[in-house]
Amino acid sequence: MSFKAAAEELNVSPSAVGHLISGLENYLGTKLFRRLNRTVELTRDGSILLPGLTAGFRRLATTLSDFQKRDRDLPLIVSVEPSFATKWLMPRFENFRSLHPDITIRIDPTHAVADLHHGDVDIALRFGSGRFPGLEVDTLFANQEIIAVCSPELLHGEIALQTPEDLSRHTLIHRPSEPSQYDLSWDLWFRAAGIEGVLEKTALVVGYEDFAVLAALQGQGIALATHLLAADDLAAGRLVKLFDVSYRTSFGYYLVTTVDKLRNPKVKAFRDWILELAANDRARSEYGVLATPQDSSSATAF
Repeated sequence: MSFKAAAEELNVSPSAVGHLISGLENYLGTKLFRRLNRTVELTRDGSILLPGLTAGFRRLATTLSDFQKRDRDLPLIVSVEPSFATKWLMPRFENFRSLHPDITIRIDPTHAVADLHHGDVDIALRFGSGRFPGLEVDTLFANQEIIAVCSPELLHGEIALQTPEDLSRHTLIHRPSEPSQYDLSWDLWFRAAGIEGVLEKTALVVGYEDFAVLAALQGQGIALATHLLAADDLAAGRLVKLFDVSYRTSFGYYLVTTVDKLRNPKVKAFRDWILELAANDRARSEYGVLATPQDSSSATAF
């Protein structure tokens, strides 16, 4: 019941409100307010309009509010290469949740290519060449080092493991993508060891790298693994690296998203967090130590 208060709320002059009301009254063909000395009051027609319009404006305000907070209510969807999710991301993920308890996040472990422009996925974490045309790409870990690992029990078992040639007496764990994809190949490892041709007694083929590492942990054979994904198990003594032999692949782990999705504060928060964590791990790796899940609690978000 105050044009002056309405003007302050709308950040216009009282006379502008008066002109708007006059225009509305002319449009409706009836008076809505009686102008008194220091105040205004509704006419009968104004009182008839008030309840329905108030309900309509409230509905409009609620609808707009729900629309504006839609991004806050939707989960952040992260598509992750499964082995990277199991062996690196998830052991460190509690740190992100402690820093951002208000962000609901859905981890989708898959090798499937995500449609970041039109699908629901906000961020993809992938192992590859780093070439993702039309997308925003951040390097997490490039040119991965490939090593051979096994359980300590297997290393000190009845069948000797003193030289690379001794691998011919043990089960070698393969992935079905070897050797054509991602440069994960026993041929390449043996070549790095100065041995031409794969020497193997028998083979065990598993689908994902984390499964290969798990089989090695269980003493089922010797696996090839990226040093990054075996690092926690090596540091804990659950796995041992065989010999001073390794080679580097041209592939690495990358964060991929779009320019539009980076405008979402949740996407930016996750990107900033994982880039800092990866930078910390890269710095530690220069000294031969990767961050453990316990170490990662020291990471902070930008």
